[in-house]
Amino acid sequence: MTAAHCIKKTWFSFLYSVWLGSIDRDYSSTGEEYYVSRIVIPSKHHNTDGDIALLKLSSRVTFTSLVLPICLPNISKPLTVPASCWVTGWGQNQEGHYPSTLQELEVPIITGEACEQLYNPIGFFLPDLERIIKEDMLCAGEIQQSKDSCKGDSGGPLSCHIDGVWTQIGVISWGLECGKNLPGVYTNVTYYQKWISSII
Repeated sequence: MTAAHCIKKTWFSFLYSVWLGSIDRDYSSTGEEYYVSRIVIPSKHHNTDGDIALLKLSSRVTFTSLVLPICLPNISKPLTVPASCWVTGWGQNQEGHYPSTLQELEVPIITGEACEQLYNPIGFFLPDLERIIKEDMLCAGEIQQSKDSCKGDSGGPLSCHIDGVWTQIGVISWGLECGKNLPGVYTNVTYYQKWISSII
């Protein structure tokens, strides 16, 4: 699973591969490459809407201590906010550099309404104005401490430890200025759960 905007418009599957089990950007650590045989993107994808893609790998993945599956959210048991989750990636850090080793950051989940007010402060006064934070999105980040995903993290997971199980609730999608007074915006995996189930 990744963000649809990470897939080029031609999206020929044979152009893509996935590297599993490596925490280094340059693939120098232990890991294994898997080629992609199929890419599926929602028909509603446009700009930030429907920003999710499923990648089918050409061969079965061998699980190891560094390569493990993650659970999908339980539709009947929505995440309780406030909640704290983790985002991982090789995106820009606070100094504007791209780290060579995978980074992780704990971020709080923010309600859709609170996030909408941050991104669209005049929306309260103009109720007919189209929402910026759509129902297929969710927000996370510690804006007072500038904790957020950033450029280069797109397509990565937003994961929560729910009832002792790691669950991917989001896909890094978009944001403005990396944590400066605004949270990051993620594709809401729960919203696409039925679509995902219809494909896998």
